Amino acid sequence: VLELCRAVPELRPGYPALCEASARFLEQALEMSASAAEGLAFEDGVKMEWLVGLAENLEEELGVMGALAAMLTEAVPALHERLRDADRETRRRVVVALRRRVSAAFPATPTSRGRKDPLDALSADSRRLTQLEKALTALDASQAGLKQELLKPLSVAYAREVLGATPFERIEQYGRAVQAVAENLRREGVTAEPVLVECRELMETRLREHARVLSREVASPPPAPTAVLNGDAYTYYRGELSAQAPDGELAALVGLDGQLMAARPPLASSFLSDSVRAAVAEAELSFLQSRIKYLRSWLTQLLSALPSVDALVERADAERTFEWLVRSRFPLLALKEGELVRLKATLGMLETLPGELGDSARKLSTQLRGIDEDFGRFSRQVLARRSAS
Repeated sequence: VLELCRAVPELRPGYPALCEASARFLEQALEMSASAAEGLAFEDGVKMEWLVGLAENLEEELGVMGALAAMLTEAVPALHERLRDADRETRRRVVVALRRRVSAAFPATPTSRGRKDPLDALSADSRRLTQLEKALTALDASQAGLKQELLKPLSVAYAREVLGATPFERIEQYGRAVQAVAENLRREGVTAEPVLVECRELMETRLREHARVLSREVASPPPAPTAVLNGDAYTYYRGELSAQAPDGELAALVGLDGQLMAARPPLASSFLSDSVRAAVAEAELSFLQSRIKYLRSWLTQLLSALPSVDALVERADAERTFEWLVRSRFPLLALKEGELVRLKATLGMLETLPGELGDSARKLSTQLRGIDEDFGRFSRQVLARRSAS
């Protein structure tokens, strides 16, 4: 009608008045659009897909109204400011109403998802919020970031559920779970670091409990006199002591901490607290102490049970001593399997710790070095007597 009035010369004199009347109609239409959106607060069971569709429809309607407003202000410039403010106010009210409804659907403290897979639930919510943010951003550019805001509580709930329930026997396994959570969050468009910060206390609690379980007292009775020669001491060491040893747990914790470095608290040098590192170090140190104590007792009894090097006058004496030494399986453990080297490497990281933990690790290194020297000296002398003509 407006285009017709503008095109027909006879109707042009009434064109400005028609624009004024149309402006009043347009303001009423904008008011009705805002009221329709605000009426959602009184409707139950509104689905997210319906909200997305409504936002898209409202944007389309407001676009049509914007085109009409442009035509009206071209004819009557005085209408520009009035219609512009009406459009802005309508968009604001629509966005506020939709956000209020969406916030009710995505509470800050999400309820339990029951048996539904937490990652599947997060992915579904992420897809819906992506669509909604796109629709709301078309209405109001300031709505960018809506997905991050509303998805964070859901992301924290997902991360806490996984990191609080994933079983693990080694910190390396838990580190893989943390990495998987971070990757899944990023895949859904969520910044992982703020979520992991929310889970920091939970992760530390689980790591402390893990260290507490590892720190249980390890029985390391000295081997029986017969066991030092017949290989039973080796069997006990491998089956009861080294099989359960948490070697490398501190290194795995340092690796996990490095993985979380981007999420560390302000002014902190690490994500995990020093108390967690100390708890894991104490557990690892406890196992090392038990094994080194056992090895020292085993070697001392072994050297006492075998003839001294000075008593190996004949080559046959050296041959018998060599056979007893091999049968004890101490050379197998120390040389072929490299147990002493492995223990030394594990102690190396613990020695760098400050305070009593580092001091204890250095004392154990001294004891381990004594074991290595005593065995090396005796075995070399026996080999020398055995090979003598």
